[in-house]
Amino acid sequence: MTGLDWASAAARLGLYAPLVFLFGAFAFPVIFARGSLGGLVMERFRRPILPAAILAVLSIAASLPLLAATIDGDWSGAVDSSTLTVLLAIPNIGLVWVARIALAGLLLIWLCFRLAGPSGPFAIATLLLASLALMGHAVMQEGLIGWFHMANHMIHVLAASLWLGSLPPLLVTLTALRDRASRAEAMDALKRFSRVGHGAVAVVLVTGIVNVWLILGQWPLDWSSLYQLLLATKIALVGLMAATALVNRYVFTPRIGGNGEAALRNIARGTVVEILLGGSVLALVAVFGLLEPA
Repeated sequence: MTGLDWASAAARLGLYAPLVFLFGAFAFPVIFARGSLGGLVMERFRRPILPAAILAVLSIAASLPLLAATIDGDWSGAVDSSTLTVLLAIPNIGLVWVARIALAGLLLIWLCFRLAGPSGPFAIATLLLASLALMGHAVMQEGLIGWFHMANHMIHVLAASLWLGSLPPLLVTLTALRDRASRAEAMDALKRFSRVGHGAVAVVLVTGIVNVWLILGQWPLDWSSLYQLLLATKIALVGLMAATALVNRYVFTPRIGGNGEAALRNIARGTVVEILLGGSVLALVAVFGLLEPA
């Protein structure tokens, strides 16, 4: 990979990571945390939310010039008006880029002026994440199979983002479980997260398998191919995430009623492990998404 490729990968990660974080931060109060707990989650993440949105805007803005530079094979392509004009005229590149800029700008305005609760930003973050399926490997095919691939990838991205993005707010919920005043709300949120989380993990695994077959037509077992090696590593990391989530749910969660403090510490450690594994997955996707499937 060239310096331009690494810069493009960094821009992709600079979009994926804050979008997943923002989606989870807004989704948790909307879906899982009712009452004052939702307010507590938003308050805890009030400071990092705006920088995350700014990073997403900057990463989106940089993506088109970086693509132009990659096509031209030189950094000067980033400011080549003819290349940029051609890219803007391609619907699944230019139109998607403009739509992302508009949505990210709207999200930034919403957050700066605190127009309302989390529902609006949640909807905007959902659209931004869904737009990730409108470019890249998900638009390789044409016709019905192309539409199916795009829809499958969109569902994959949203389910994975709900899983990974909800983990930081889950840590806040675990802290709230130690407070007698918020314990009931926190326990209800934990139960809802467990139910929905099962579905999200299952959807991630099924749609991920479908994506692999739509792109490669086989399992990624040829590790002489960098694409297949990175994809196989991603699959292994997601498997570790799922295993960690299962241990948290079926080993430590039932122990909250007994040795509660020890159980909460173990769940928190497992959640941090999931976050770290998920961050590694995002980094891998940012890199191998630039490679030709082979």
